[in-house]
Amino acid sequence: MKRRNKTEKVVKLQRNNKSEQTGTHKKQNLLPVISLLVAVFVLIILISGMRSFFVTRLVNIELVEQQKVDQIIEEQPATIKREEQVITAPVSGQVDRKVDEGIRVKRNQTVMVYDELSNEKDNYQSEGEIKRQIDRLAVEFESELTSAREQDLVKSQIEEIIQDIQNLSDEYHRIVDEKENENSSLREVTSPEPGIVSYNIDGLENGFNDIDKLSPKRLQRYREQHENSTYDQDIVVSRAPLFKVVDNYNWKAIVEISQEETIDNEVGDWLSVKFDFADNEIEGRIVEIKEFDSQTIMVLEFERELEKFWKNRFAEIDIVKDTKIGYKIPQRALTENNGQLGVYLVKHGVVKFEEIELISELENNEVLVDGLNEGNLLIRNSFFVREGDRIR
Repeated sequence: MKRRNKTEKVVKLQRNNKSEQTGTHKKQNLLPVISLLVAVFVLIILISGMRSFFVTRLVNIELVEQQKVDQIIEEQPATIKREEQVITAPVSGQVDRKVDEGIRVKRNQTVMVYDELSNEKDNYQSEGEIKRQIDRLAVEFESELTSAREQDLVKSQIEEIIQDIQNLSDEYHRIVDEKENENSSLREVTSPEPGIVSYNIDGLENGFNDIDKLSPKRLQRYREQHENSTYDQDIVVSRAPLFKVVDNYNWKAIVEISQEETIDNEVGDWLSVKFDFADNEIEGRIVEIKEFDSQTIMVLEFERELEKFWKNRFAEIDIVKDTKIGYKIPQRALTENNGQLGVYLVKHGVVKFEEIELISELENNEVLVDGLNEGNLLIRNSFFVREGDRIR
């Protein structure tokens, strides 16, 4: 019995030793795993910190503002049709302008003074010349009288000198009288209608009366006719143009649109346009559209004055055929989140995804979008950020 007990005791001791070895082995196996997890955790923290550091420095943020974006057809040729009345000279003569080019006048306002006698007066000596001759003869007469006292000058010579002086005196008084009555020989030329005065008369004032007959070929002929035909003279002959009065409240532009451009507008639509001779845009109403093989002719009517429109017959015009309102942002700012198009905004220092609506694509890698608000802080380069990032 005692021997059996001894054997049992030995067996029991062997089992306890094996259990201790197994526990030690398990601890040794877990240590690398725990170390790896700790290392990964530390690495994540480091990467997150470094990412936050670099994101703050790489991200470009801008304040968005709502804008108006125009779709423009540029540099189309235009011919200007005005309501203009030309006033001509009744007879040959010289004119004295009382109103400058481009000045607005009232009905019956004096524009110029027309001198019908200006050519005849060239045959007369001037007032100053007559006075100088009288003074010279007076000196000669006094000298002759002195000489006559010293010598026996014949009476006929003295009478001849006196007669010369008398003739010059009569001529002098005649010219003085003419100057006093000068207004009676001048004719005032007035404006028949209110409008803008222009002295540039190109011969095309009545060339666009029948718009229905206009064509690209006819407009080209008008351009050729217009070359070197501007009229601006001080001395005129009978029936020559003196000036014209332009209606500054009603005028038209005949625009030739090239085949490459498309126009979706209709008669009655209003368009904003800009002429190359003016600084500001002006709105015109479409009154006619005519289709040709190579071009489209569109007639725009304007109801207010534009700087220098009375002076230019031909111009180039930019047409704003469509206007959209939205927020213009870089294309690289766009991103997707769960299939939704949007952008990243910074709100209270945190990156947030904001869904937007794409209106149109623009030039220079930009897009026009809706769905933002004035003053939003937009991240221009979405590649470097994700929602939830903190921007310090």
